[in-house]
Parts: sequence; structure tokens; C-alpha cells
Amino acid sequence: MTLKAWYVQLRLMKHYIIASAIVFLAGGAIGYFYPEMFRALMDSKINQLQDVAKQLVESEHKQLYTFLFIFTNNTVLSILMMYAGMLFGLIPLYFLVTNGMILGYLASYNETGDKWFLFAKGIAPHGIIEIPAIVLACAFGLRFGFLLLEAIASLPSAARRERVRNKAYSFMKATIPMMGVIAVLLLAAAVIESTLTMWLMGK
Repeated sequence: MTLKAWYVQLRLMKHYIIASAIVFLAGGAIGYFYPEMFRALMDSKINQLQDVAKQLVESEHKQLYTFLFIFTNNTVLSILMMYAGMLFGLIPLYFLVTNGMILGYLASYNETGDKWFLFAKGIAPHGIIEIPAIVLACAFGLRFGFLLLEAIASLPSAARRERVRNKAYSFMKATIPMMGVIAVLLLAAAVIESTLTMWLMGK
């Protein structure tokens, strides 16, 4: 795929990117304003993360293992979200909402004084790269889901089927370089999280 063709695909994706960002922010708002309603679910997910974090911190080469875990986990999940959208976009939507809710939930319990500062410095350095990368991956997942719906709706018309087939072909070609872009973004985020973020939290 040429750079021009890929840019055209990104322009077609802008509404899906905006929608994904809104869903993520909505999840954050739910977690922040209604923490008690989802306490059991959020605590379960946070405890899982804490168990993994504890194992990484206690390992002999904690920075290296933390970097490898964060990069591998985030990259695999993000690429999975791009293609899991084939299930009508439901899985990327769920992923965006729950991750947004976790951040909102944590923010609601760390919203004053030193706690808020600690929360912010633990999220912001790598989150400014990691969150947009995840939103972008999920946007591709949503696009995949809508293409599938278009394909189903086009079944009665041969001409519409051909148009949807061409759109789907261009979309799938665009996902290949996008995987590389997302991987690079998440690589940078993982480096920051396993170095700067760990240092800041240690301080």
C-alpha cells in the first residue's frame, strides 16, 4: 500500500477514531462518577493487575521483565482488537469501556492532594502515548465491524457487494502498516513505563 492510499484510509477512519475516543472517555466518566456501582468488577480487574505487577517488581531483572510484559501484552491486545472487530465491533467497544472505567475508577479514589499527583505521574508519562495507540487500534476494530454489517446489508445487490468488497480489501491492506505504527507507539510507551514511570513512582 502506498503512503497516499494509507493516508486516504486514515481519513476514512477519523469518525471511528473520534467515536473510540468518546467511548473510552465515557468509560472513564462512568468509573469516576459511579465507582460504587462497579466496585466488584473494577476491584477484580485491578487485583489481577496488581498480582502481575508484584511478580514483575519482585523479579531479578524487574525493568527488563516489566518492559517485555507491558510491550507484549499491550501490542498483542491492540492487534487483537483490530481484528476482533469482525464480531460487529463489540469486543473493541467492551475493551474501550472497561479500560476507561478502570482509569476513572482509580482517579475517583485518588482525587485529592498527594494521591492525585501520585496517580497522575503514574499514568501520564506513558499514557499520553499508550492510550491513543489503543484508541487507534480499537477504531480499526470498529471499522471492521461496520464493514461486516455493510457486507451483510449488501447481499441483495451485486453492485453494492462489489463496492463493499473493494472497501474491505483496502481496509485490510491498511491494517498491515497500522500494526507497525501501533507496535512502535506501544514500544515507546513500554520503554517510558518501565523506566521513567517506575523511577517517578519510586521517587
